[in-house]
Amino acid sequence: MTELTITLTGEVRESNFEEWKDGLVERIHAVDTTLSEDDDFSSANDSIRQFRDAELMLKNAKQAALEQAADINRLFDAVDAVTEETRQARLTLERRIRVRRQELKQQALQAHFDSNAATLDALTTAQQALFQDRQYLLSLPFDELESTIAERIGVWQSTLAEPAIQYAANSSDATGHDNTQSFDSASIDDSGIDAEHSSRSAGESIEGSSETGEASDDVSRTWRVAIDLSAPRTKADQVFTRVRDRWKTDRAVVSIDLLAVD
Repeated sequence: MTELTITLTGEVRESNFEEWKDGLVERIHAVDTTLSEDDDFSSANDSIRQFRDAELMLKNAKQAALEQAADINRLFDAVDAVTEETRQARLTLERRIRVRRQELKQQALQAHFDSNAATLDALTTAQQALFQDRQYLLSLPFDELESTIAERIGVWQSTLAEPAIQYAANSSDATGHDNTQSFDSASIDDSGIDAEHSSRSAGESIEGSSETGEASDDVSRTWRVAIDLSAPRTKADQVFTRVRDRWKTDRAVVSIDLLAVD
């Protein structure tokens, strides 16, 4: 915008107002207000007419002066109007900026929450149980959320591994042999369990057919099998069910002890 410049000439070019004013003031001070005689009332009435005429002349003179300054008045009115319009535009823009900043802040916050929620929802069902404080996790910076997830899952997996390791150590100490068999979740499926069951059944048949000799040596030995799973709870339940169904009728299986650690 260019710089605003207004130049006015406000001088009074011709006026006898000072002399006229002095004469009027002198006339006002000369009025006798005691009104003790009839002539006093007549003089007072004359003064009233003169004062009324003086008031009218003053008003007319002021109006004439204002009309002579009409351009200045119009300028002042226009300046006031533009000032108010500018003020309203400024207030409207300030309100819009505040509202829009708040909207953008809410959108960014919601996008952050949605991203963190998607990361948590992508975890397995068993892993999601480690993150019950969801509202707190949604507010974390993404890098901090990832590190928190990795840390909690690491602690959880270590906890899962401890019972199996302890169980294998106890079995080895009790029998004098390290008979622990470990399977990961990918290798334990229907075909794998069927193959294991067939192998055990075949071994039992061989022992039954040779009751003298090798059979007597195998009967004196006790084997314990530990299965270490790294899988969601639902998958583990399915595996446990298949194990029970396939081995519960095997005469070589004395008992089946399955332990799930969340």
